[in-house]
Amino acid sequence: MRVLLGFCAASLAFCLVCMAEEESSWIRVSSPTEDPLHNGFFLDDDHGWIISYGTGLVLRTVDGGDTWTIASRLDSIFYECIFFSDRNTGWVCGENGSFLQTQDGGWTWQRIELALESYAFYGIHVPEQGRGFLVGMDVSNRKAVMYESTDRGETWIERKQEFPGACFEPIQFLDANRGFMAGGKYVLRTTDGGESWIANDLEEGAVIRGLHFASLSHGWAVGHGGDVFHTADSGRTWRTSERFTSNRLRSVRFVDEKRGFIVGDQNKEPGSLWWTDDGGEKWNRSAEEFPDLHRLFQSPQKLWAVGKAGTILKYTQ
Repeated sequence: MRVLLGFCAASLAFCLVCMAEEESSWIRVSSPTEDPLHNGFFLDDDHGWIISYGTGLVLRTVDGGDTWTIASRLDSIFYECIFFSDRNTGWVCGENGSFLQTQDGGWTWQRIELALESYAFYGIHVPEQGRGFLVGMDVSNRKAVMYESTDRGETWIERKQEFPGACFEPIQFLDANRGFMAGGKYVLRTTDGGESWIANDLEEGAVIRGLHFASLSHGWAVGHGGDVFHTADSGRTWRTSERFTSNRLRSVRFVDEKRGFIVGDQNKEPGSLWWTDDGGEKWNRSAEEFPDLHRLFQSPQKLWAVGKAGTILKYTQ
């Protein structure tokens, strides 16, 4: 019995050390605002931007996130996504048909008149070559909408095709041809650069808010009510993971096939950050309490989380 207890104590100590290492990897970064921060984008190791939620604040860093400054303040609507194609050219999109472009790194913005105010845009992807996408929904009928650009965002044309799903939020392309996006209870995938999309129906009632592929095979989708879905065959089939919270989950990112993180709201119970080190077999709630966290996004060397009260978190691999 003494030997067994010794083994258990040693195992517990080892687990606590592992957890401490995992938890201590998240560092709070000084923020210039207490506005709720909603989404972000890194172009390279040094240049990154963050958009606030409901206040139109744009933050900018040129030193890899060590310091953040207020670059501009837009009107106070709900901006959902921010994307840059180079150090000067970027876009933000949001509700009321809002779609704005900057050509000076985020200091000034010009509105692009595309859509009716009933449109809400949730996702942008503008590659160096191939199609660019601006996606969302028409809130008047809750149907998905998509705009395409073939000239790196200079011009946009609405795609007159019905897509399943109430809206599209995350967009991720693994290469020029293979990409994924999610809306409502659907995850859509393409193998031809967005010329055609194949929809997978996950589960009745699901509302997907976050989507990420750690590799071509393994992907994760998270949403309302603690829903977590996983695919191991490039999105062809999905399985429901064991529920570990009833909170609204907003975003998911894996730094490799084993280590991953999920963030969300504390709308039902404590917890806004969860992590796994076994490929999602088990999810652990962070021992440190954070406010509601809205998005995870990556720079080449780091993982970032933003949320309420101007929260900026950095995870270094």
